[in-house]
Amino acid sequence: MKKLLLLSILNFSFLIFTCLAQQQNHFTHFTIDDGLSQSSVFSITQDDFGFMWFATEDGLNKFDGNRFTIYRPKQNDTTSLPDLGIRKIYKDKSGKLWVLTLRGKLCRYNPQKNNFTRYSFNTDKQNIAIKIITVAEDNLGNLWAVTTKGEFFNFDQKKNIFIYKSLMKILKNNFNQFTCNVY
Repeated sequence: MKKLLLLSILNFSFLIFTCLAQQQNHFTHFTIDDGLSQSSVFSITQDDFGFMWFATEDGLNKFDGNRFTIYRPKQNDTTSLPDLGIRKIYKDKSGKLWVLTLRGKLCRYNPQKNNFTRYSFNTDKQNIAIKIITVAEDNLGNLWAVTTKGEFFNFDQKKNIFIYKSLMKILKNNFNQFTCNVY
């Protein structure tokens, strides 16, 4: 009987200790009343400075912990977002933020200037509209952009451009190294 009582006390103590040791998660729900530009959020990421970024149909929202800053396209300003609707925010391994619009345009956020660099995409095919559907990095840290037609573009950091890569050449040259972490 004493053993059973001691065992029960130990089990109960362990249960209480386990419950108290668990980390409590806290979530805050933001709405348009809090300054979010739109209630439907497609993508969320946190940058290396601690800012939270939210992709919406009504622009890109940056939250500093107290208030939202909303980025939208500005007419005749090539350093602003190219489109209003934002599909995805991707933080690469070096901490750069890439912004993909709902219309398939891609740009990079420049935190020092608080603006964006827009990127264009060209293939060997003439007069074909190119829409980027996703961005990802491979296990070597190479950034890739993929189109709705399955075309691959690799970011050349030295030239600051995306270069078209034939899928067959990619598979031939890098079959063992081509694995992507897609989020």
